[in-house]
Amino acid sequence: REYVPIARDRTQLFWINVAIPADQKPGLYRGALAVKPAQGEPVTVPLEVRVLPYRLLEPRHMLFGEYYQVPKFANTPEEKLAAVERDLQDQREHGMTSLGLCYGLDASEFSVAGTEVTLKLAPEGLYVKTMETYKKLGFPMPIVQLSDTGQTAASKHPFGSAEYVTTYQNFWIALAKLHRERGWPEVIVQPVDEPAWQGPDERARNLACLKWLKEIPGQRTEQDGPVDSYFITQAGPLADVWNGNGAVPAPDVLQKAKAAGKIVTSYNNDVESYRPEMGRYCNGFFQLRVGTRGTYNWAYQSFAGNP
Repeated sequence: REYVPIARDRTQLFWINVAIPADQKPGLYRGALAVKPAQGEPVTVPLEVRVLPYRLLEPRHMLFGEYYQVPKFANTPEEKLAAVERDLQDQREHGMTSLGLCYGLDASEFSVAGTEVTLKLAPEGLYVKTMETYKKLGFPMPIVQLSDTGQTAASKHPFGSAEYVTTYQNFWIALAKLHRERGWPEVIVQPVDEPAWQGPDERARNLACLKWLKEIPGQRTEQDGPVDSYFITQAGPLADVWNGNGAVPAPDVLQKAKAAGKIVTSYNNDVESYRPEMGRYCNGFFQLRVGTRGTYNWAYQSFAGNP
């Protein structure tokens, strides 16, 4: 934007993104930024950008992602599709390798007859657009699916009944098959968000869904929340990805989890996402030291009311 209104005695933060071509010659480049107030003299801020003589390899074994909701500044279906394209491109350019997806299939995109699940995804729907864009942009890692649409598909049956379990599993089997056929990313399923901070019913439901998912050959699961006893001893054995809220397990627990094949990540180390030093540390030296495999953050766009 060329003009930004700032109230008196208010501090305003600005990000300056510098896109450096892949073939840019190494060296120190100097320039300046001009800040021009509506009244008074402009201020010139020196800017130096050092281009180093090497290229970083992409960490294709790391899960770096933002939690992504239905685009908030889009009102029409066309605007939503355009926003997905733009938002995922932005995330990819900033080094994201994964996505924490907060929406799943629309209710019109699947049908249930008894325990059989039939998928009928809308070619121009939000889910298809998301997966096709993710594939086109070359995100190398799976997505973590926070919207467990399988529970919606199975909800015509009593929870925990044989019919419920079969329908629930059939939904995820059908979706995984479709992803393989279309070359879409693997879906790692999170049945309940942060169950340790919810009630006993939600915690029990989470454990049941994790168990049913793990009965599906090849289906991987995720568990998030505080790294407490529920996380480690109850949900942990049924989860392939251990995603701790702003923390990782104690060193001995972490090593046992890794030995058991768990992928240990963390999320919301800096919810606001505007502290570069925190981001560099949590995504860099800290992970290298403790041997974790990535971070997620809430969220790409998140606000209440009018931002």
